[in-house]
Amino acid sequence: MPIFGSLAGMIVFWLTSTLKATSGFFYTSLVIIAIPVIIWTVYGGKNWWMAFVVMASLGGVFWVGFKVYPTEIGMLLAFMALFFAMLIKGKNFKQNRKKISWAFSLLIIYFILHMLASLYIAKIGLMNGAGSIIRTYSIGMTFLLFAWFFYKFGSTKNIKNVFIIILLINSIRMGIGLYVYFFTYNPSFSEPGWIFIGMSSDLRASALYQINTAIILFYANKNRAIRLIILLLIVFSFFALLLGQSRVSVFAAMLTIVFWILIEKKYALSILFLSIFLSAFILINTNIKLFEYLPFEVRRSLSFMVLDKNKILSNYPFVSDEWHSDLFEFGFNRWSSSTASVFFGNHIDPSDVWRFSSFDYNIQLKIASAMARYESTLWTVLATLGIIGFSLYVFIFAFLFNDIIPIVKRDGIKNFNNAVYAVGIISFLLMIILGWIRGGFPDYTIMLGVMGKALYEDSKYKNLIKRS
Repeated sequence: MPIFGSLAGMIVFWLTSTLKATSGFFYTSLVIIAIPVIIWTVYGGKNWWMAFVVMASLGGVFWVGFKVYPTEIGMLLAFMALFFAMLIKGKNFKQNRKKISWAFSLLIIYFILHMLASLYIAKIGLMNGAGSIIRTYSIGMTFLLFAWFFYKFGSTKNIKNVFIIILLINSIRMGIGLYVYFFTYNPSFSEPGWIFIGMSSDLRASALYQINTAIILFYANKNRAIRLIILLLIVFSFFALLLGQSRVSVFAAMLTIVFWILIEKKYALSILFLSIFLSAFILINTNIKLFEYLPFEVRRSLSFMVLDKNKILSNYPFVSDEWHSDLFEFGFNRWSSSTASVFFGNHIDPSDVWRFSSFDYNIQLKIASAMARYESTLWTVLATLGIIGFSLYVFIFAFLFNDIIPIVKRDGIKNFNNAVYAVGIISFLLMIILGWIRGGFPDYTIMLGVMGKALYEDSKYKNLIKRS
């Protein structure tokens, strides 16, 4: 597939920079990328959307003198293939699905108007950094645009293959994260290439996404040996996640597994899982010295289970508590500062992100809030877009999950389609439960949700044809 060629070129691109190869090798890697990209544009056709989903799973950032995120490259590749097929070849990819919710179009327009207002305010304030403003809004708009186009023009025929590719990519990311954990490697922005920000801590994302992907693929094959391998992969991913230093990600993984077991109505297994958790909880709190012997990364990941923080000799696992608490307060104060901000949110200010680490704590808080980096889905949406933006997201999620929640509740997970529904629902539940303490603009949940919704509409259409 051309998409594998594009990925291969990007990996070569990364390796040449990592090895600090000569400029000749660097330009050779660009050619290696360009050839499959052209092939993809011409022959991507009905699989146009795969480029975005695969690139969204890649993680990290491409540095070519400035940051380029994989989702931005994926969106470009997807639109190039889609528009070439529809405008040049005259293909018609319009799908027979229920009309998409009006909330998608309104929220995209609202994002654009909000961005233009922020750019105007920055201009009259004689502030530089328009690129930072556009980048912040594009993070929120990218997945909305993908969802709109995918629902209207995306075929679900090869959706299973996409999850297999994502599984492989997550495995590579986890491999890199584990390598960096045991063999120190500090990425540098001085050389072009593919860079993971905080590479060992990337495990907090790649391992969590791997668990979700593995759950979906568990139902893609009925072979017991393959299913056993996938279960072992889920267990391995959970232990790898402990090295990612994220308490919220570990808790999210635990909730994911609990929800999965409950959806499957394996109540005895859920009791066993909860018993293991309670045993670990009691052991940690009654023998705190045992907790201190764990590697630092594991201590930080499991620190949410410690009741009395004063008993921990190394208090570092909790230093980010103040940061999150202050960001929470900043988000609430900015949102509630006026009637206009309650309904319309706040504009984005361009800030000096390059010298961020050199500023004192209070300045860092102001920069983070000005750039809508609240590390919280709740306050990123409310403080930036206000109640209007928040309400439009509610309508979008209602459209995506209203039809599939009753199916999963009634049938559990009996096939691949139901697995995509279930993991999308679990991601949605985690966003509701943990959105106050993690995330930004909704992205991964929207991507899973629209894929599940499209599968549902396509299966409904096929059943209608059969009955006819």
